[in-house]
Amino acid sequence: MVSFLVVGLLLDRGYAALSATAGAAFIILLIDPGAIEDSSFQMTFAAVLAVVGIGGPACQWILGWLREALADFNDASKDSNLPIRAADWRVSRRTWCELHGLPTWTVTLPWKVVLIAGETAIVSVSVEMVFLVFMVESFHRFTPVSPLLNIPAGMITAAITPLGLLLIFLPPPAAAIAAWIITQLLGILLETLHLALKLPGATLRVPSPPLWVWALYAASVLLFTAAIRKKWKRLFLGAAGAVVLIQGLVALGNFAPAPPENVTLTFVDVGQGDSTLIEFPDGRRTLIDGGGVSAGRFLNLRDDSTFSIGENVVSAYLFSRRIRRLDTVVLTHAHHDHMDGLFDVIENFQIGEFWLGRNPMTPRYRELLERINGKHIPIRWVWKGQTIGPFTVLHPPADWVPRKNAENDDSVVLLLNTGHATALLTGDIERKIPVPERVDVLKVPHHGSKGVRVKIAASIRVISVGANNPFGHPHESALPALRTDRLGAITVTLANDQQRGSGALTNPCLSCKLTLLSGKPLY
Repeated sequence: MVSFLVVGLLLDRGYAALSATAGAAFIILLIDPGAIEDSSFQMTFAAVLAVVGIGGPACQWILGWLREALADFNDASKDSNLPIRAADWRVSRRTWCELHGLPTWTVTLPWKVVLIAGETAIVSVSVEMVFLVFMVESFHRFTPVSPLLNIPAGMITAAITPLGLLLIFLPPPAAAIAAWIITQLLGILLETLHLALKLPGATLRVPSPPLWVWALYAASVLLFTAAIRKKWKRLFLGAAGAVVLIQGLVALGNFAPAPPENVTLTFVDVGQGDSTLIEFPDGRRTLIDGGGVSAGRFLNLRDDSTFSIGENVVSAYLFSRRIRRLDTVVLTHAHHDHMDGLFDVIENFQIGEFWLGRNPMTPRYRELLERINGKHIPIRWVWKGQTIGPFTVLHPPADWVPRKNAENDDSVVLLLNTGHATALLTGDIERKIPVPERVDVLKVPHHGSKGVRVKIAASIRVISVGANNPFGHPHESALPALRTDRLGAITVTLANDQQRGSGALTNPCLSCKLTLLSGKPLY
């Protein structure tokens, strides 16, 4: 964009910010057409368009008179060339300073701060108005306080940027003072951010709304922009109200999908771990385990990866389904590849009840209990013989005593009986336990490992397993089965007399978004 400005000056031509933005985007896409799919490209140009198309004109309309009034404030000869509002303001303030014997900067300095803060707020609101789409669709987050936080952030950034550049040229004593000032300003900014995020409703996790909501929002933003550029006050107020109303709808609206006609199980692709979503025709939803192992973190082997299965896979999947609430969350046992993802699920969703079996009090499990209690989520302790709705608990027994460290055989095993079909959800159980001779759907225990002693006939067998895992899962004895490492998320519908399975590809493309299995075994 700077290049367009320079060329325009050299050719003695005008400069249009929107044209320059479009030209810059065109050149980037000409060099790399794939950049249009890059979120950084989209957000960068969305921010520029918001500033140029909405923020700039809004600042000029709302605060332009103040900027004109403050320019060359002491030069009375320019008053006659200014709008009446600005000229009257200048004359009255200069007269006040003369009557009280004060220098004019005592008036102009506070108003310059007001001008900077006001313009920063207007630009911030404009950018956040456009960014809402990206924040919700890409990060499932809505932060109402962000426009307010951008005001001190913008002002502090404006102060520390020149100070930071001066550090290159200042002698050591002066550089030390400048560095101290920068450090203090950054500390103030971080403390402000920390305090603001503690406010109720400062940041919200939200699912993706339907397309019609975004269509209404886009229309409202366009009307808001047109009202600013045309300086139509009534349309401006109406469009602003519509924008705020739709933002509230995005933040609080319930757009959960209609309940399925039949019980549906979705085995989410969480790599080497387990996470299963069960949806019932009456609208209830149960999540069994939350995955949690990524980038080579298996069991107690943990690395420094910042990628979170609970945030980036399980929560992202639930948000994409527009789900806000889970009626039940079940932890089968306290291994990291089943438990760690639940920390993010607890933070991101409303949970009606948490089911737990018998697990050793490891530090991570204790932390999970503290998180559950901190969110005031009721805990139901489950054991063999209980029947809870359509679920029957097959393991562990009431007198089960876990060892010092979490074991696969601590797993809660649930038999789901819909009245028309059955599904056995096994966690990582390896020991032989009493189970039905046959079920319609089997979640193969322990990622299809060789040591599993639970043998049961099933029409559909599903293995949740990570690609290229170091354990050699699944073992050939566990096959044939549908595998998440090859199919991605696998959905099974428990119909009256048949089970229908489908797998969503891990990396979907426009022409191959869904693979239908329809009873055909996939090895």
